Amino acid sequence: MPYPEACIYWAQRLGANPDSLAQLAGGMNSLLYKCSSLEASWVVKQYPQSSSDASKRMQAELDFLIYCSVASPLNVAELVQVDYARRCLILKYINGSSCPEGVSPSISQLKDAFKFFRDLNENKDLAKEHVSANAKDSFVALLSHVELIESRISMMSTDHIESGRRIFASSLLDQIKTHSYNVKIMVDKEINDGSVSDLIDLNDLCISPSDFGFHNATITADKTIFIDFEFSGWDDPAKTCIDFVLQPRNPVNISLASACSSFFPDVKNLYSRRTALLLKILDLKWKIIILGLFNRERCQSLLNLASDIQQAQLEIQQFERYKAYKFSSDKVLSSCHEHFPDLFPT
Repeated sequence: MPYPEACIYWAQRLGANPDSLAQLAGGMNSLLYKCSSLEASWVVKQYPQSSSDASKRMQAELDFLIYCSVASPLNVAELVQVDYARRCLILKYINGSSCPEGVSPSISQLKDAFKFFRDLNENKDLAKEHVSANAKDSFVALLSHVELIESRISMMSTDHIESGRRIFASSLLDQIKTHSYNVKIMVDKEINDGSVSDLIDLNDLCISPSDFGFHNATITADKTIFIDFEFSGWDDPAKTCIDFVLQPRNPVNISLASACSSFFPDVKNLYSRRTALLLKILDLKWKIIILGLFNRERCQSLLNLASDIQQAQLEIQQFERYKAYKFSSDKVLSSCHEHFPDLFPT
């Protein structure tokens, strides 16, 4: 297969064997290529020019990796070189395995994640010297999360869903819209009656890898290496914990209370009513993300990414993922009933 000019350029510059070039599995936001010499292997990560925010994402990942080299060097791949002209980062290749979809991490792997995160947040003054960007969808206001959900729902439709599944899809979308309406009413009431604050203090923000979970990890014989920091930056600590327990590809099977105490052992009030309310909001956001095929443009992007499947297969696949996610997330939500029974009735 033909390889991008940037990939060939860096393979030659690193002294890699041209025959060693191979594309690695990646996401929708970047392209990954491996190249090797007799002594070492590297990954060339390129941010496509077609993406309007490619430069921003590349800089966010670069800043985060440089910070990690100081704060937690053993849990990330080593940064070798930066190529702004070709929009590339060159990283040392990590010889390990990924977590298959649906497989939960072990206790030792969870401990690796907690330690990595605590290391990142041990010295915020040092973090501020290296990282200035906010994480993706980092909002200090609950209502900003609600507005994002409403915006995403406004772009959802089932008109392009194949006819055999359109009735089911329409019913599912109606449930999402009803859920969104009810969450908005609940959030407004909680803020207006003073039960929770809409805003968090900017001094309470944390450094977050964002999109943090074992879907973005490489498992070696003795440790866990975390990858993919394009959306990293400063974030609401509650959001970081919630996204970690809700992330659908590799369910962590821990409660939100456990995540809060494991990520932030010195913060006693993080597992609060506001955090529980944010859980309801972000659970809805994750459902919308999984049902991204209801957005016509997103559906086409998914089909382009997985060129070997047809739309019918994609629909079945995503509906099954939605079902698996709901089963997993329902357990997370129900674990909050003891402390917040009015927000999470049985």
